[in-house]
Amino acid sequence: MDSFSSGRPFDKACPSGLLLALLLAQNNIPSVVLESWPHLDTRLRATQYGVPATRVFRRAGILEDIRKASIAKFPSICWRRVSDHQKLIGLDLSLVEDDPDRMTILPLGEIIQILYRHCLERGGGLIDVRFNHEVTNVGQDDNSAYVDVNIKGQGTTKTERLAADYVVGCDGASSAVRRSLFGREWPGQTLPYRFVVQNVYYDGFQNHNWDGGNYMVDNDHWGLIARRGKGGLWRVTYGDPVTGLTDEEYLARRPAHMKAMLPGHPDPDQYRIEQTNLYNIHNRCAESFKVGRVILAGDAAHVCNPMGGYGCMTAVLDVGGLADCFIGYYHGLSDEDILDKYAEIRRDIFIRYVDPRSIKNLNRVATSDPHTVLDTDKFFGILKDLQKDEESMRAFLLCVCIIVKTIFLNLKPFFPLGDSRDSHISTSTALCSKSIKIIVNHPTVCFIKVIINMRLDITAVLASLALTVFADRMEVFTSCGGFTCNSSDAWFYTDYGTYKVNANKGCRGTSVPAMVEFCVDWDNRRAHFRFSGQVKRCMVQDSESAYGCAATCYETTWREIPCNWRMASEENPATEIASSAFVTMTKAAGN
Repeated sequence: MDSFSSGRPFDKACPSGLLLALLLAQNNIPSVVLESWPHLDTRLRATQYGVPATRVFRRAGILEDIRKASIAKFPSICWRRVSDHQKLIGLDLSLVEDDPDRMTILPLGEIIQILYRHCLERGGGLIDVRFNHEVTNVGQDDNSAYVDVNIKGQGTTKTERLAADYVVGCDGASSAVRRSLFGREWPGQTLPYRFVVQNVYYDGFQNHNWDGGNYMVDNDHWGLIARRGKGGLWRVTYGDPVTGLTDEEYLARRPAHMKAMLPGHPDPDQYRIEQTNLYNIHNRCAESFKVGRVILAGDAAHVCNPMGGYGCMTAVLDVGGLADCFIGYYHGLSDEDILDKYAEIRRDIFIRYVDPRSIKNLNRVATSDPHTVLDTDKFFGILKDLQKDEESMRAFLLCVCIIVKTIFLNLKPFFPLGDSRDSHISTSTALCSKSIKIIVNHPTVCFIKVIINMRLDITAVLASLALTVFADRMEVFTSCGGFTCNSSDAWFYTDYGTYKVNANKGCRGTSVPAMVEFCVDWDNRRAHFRFSGQVKRCMVQDSESAYGCAATCYETTWREIPCNWRMASEENPATEIASSAFVTMTKAAGN
C-alpha cells in the first residue's frame, strides 16, 4: 500500500468506497481505494441507519463493532412542537431494543474508522487504500475506463493515469466522476435553507428527561436533536430559513436557534459545542447511474435532505446492491447486463421513493402548522393506529422496508431472499477466464481488480435494492404453478414500509401492519384495501409485461386511485369483489 505522511493520524473518510471494497474482499475480489484527502473524514454527517442498512453492515462484518461503539440504548423517536416543547407523537424503540436488526446509531465518522480498520485487518491483502490520490478526470473507450489522479506527496504532486475495465464513482456530492460524465448537469433542487450541524454537551437534556431522537416542528427553528454518543454527546441539527449569509453570520444567529430548540431555553454559556459543520442541502439525482464503463453510487449519484436519515442509508444500500451485482458477474452467474440493472433499479428507487419521501419528512417539520400537524399529517395518523397495538408497532419498527427484486433471466435467483446473503459463494464455481479492473471514489475511488467468467449462457441474478418506501402501490410477480400462474409473490408499498403479500384473486389478511382488508379482482384488474380506522382505498393495474410460463404470466404494477370504479365506463361498481368476510382463494391470476 502506498503511504503518505499527513502530519496527523488517520481520522476521516467516506464509507461507500470502503464498504464496497470490504464486501468484495469477502468474495476474494481485490480492490484499491483511492482517497483524495490525506486522512479519514470527520465531518458531522449521518448518525442513524435503518433496518436495511443494519443488514448490510452485518454482511460486511462490522455490525458488532458498531454496536459496541454505540450508546447502549436509544429508547425513542418523537416529534415535538418548538414553542412549548410538547411531545406530539413518538415511536417506542424499546419494543425492539433486543432485536439484532434494530436501527443502528453511531456517527458516520466513527463508522468510517471501523470500516478502515476492518479493511486493513480483514482485507487479506485484497484491499489497498491509497490516500492523497485526487481523481481529476474520468474517461473510457470501447475496451477500458481510466481515471487521471493527482498524487500528493510531501511538497510534491505528480499526475498518473490508472486504467481499468470499470470506474465506480463514490466521490460524494461534488463528484469528479459524475462531472466527467454530465458536466454541471445534476437535476433536482437546492433547498432554501442553510443546514447547521453541531455536537453539543448540555446537562439540560438529562435534567428535562429528553432522550433518543427529537424532531423539532417549527417554521423558524425546525430540526433534529438526538443523543448520539457516549459521555453525554448530543447532535443538534437545524435549518436556518434565511439564505445568502456568510458562515460567520449564520453562526451569529445560532444562539437564538439553540435557545428556542433546547429544553430549558439555555444561553450559550450553559452548553458546550465541540464541532460544527454547515451545509447547503439538495435533492438531486443523476440522469443515469451507469454510462458505459463508469458507474455511480451513493452521494455521487443522488443526494437528499437529511430529515429521516435516507442519505447515508441509501448510499449503503447502493453499494450493497452493486457488490452483489459484481459478485454475481465475478462468479459467472450473470453477464454484464446486471450492472445496467443495478443502475436502472437503484435510480428508480431514489426517484420514486427516497426523493419524495425525504421532502415530505422535511416539510413535516419545517412548513407544517405545529398546532395542527398531529391531526392533518397522514404519517402521524398511521402512527396513532400503530400505537394501539404493540405487535403492529414492533412489525413497523422491524419491517424490512426494503424492495428485494430478483431480475430473472432463467428463473434461478442468484441469492435467495432474506438474510442468507451473509453466506459467501465458493470461488470454485467460477471458470475464471478474463481479468478486469474496476474503479470507485468519495474523494474515494475504489480501484477494483476482478477476475470474472465471461460465459454468456447465464442463468440468473439478483439485483439487490433497497429502501424504505412510502407510496401506495403494488408490484406482482406471477410464477408458474402447474398449468396456471400464481400471484402469491407480490410487494405492497405502504406509507411506512414494504411488505410481501398474496395477491391471488380474493380477499385475505396480510402482514401489513394495521391493514384489516385486502382484496384483489384480477378479472377487472382492480383491488382495494383498508387500514384500521380508515376508509376504503382502491387500486387499478397500471402496467404488465410477460414474465413466465411461456409468456402467459405477467409482472404487473398497480397504483392507487380514488375509489370510483366509473373511471372506465365499462366498469360497474356492482361487480366489485365481495369483502364482507375474509376468504382464502387460490385461483390463478387472470383465470
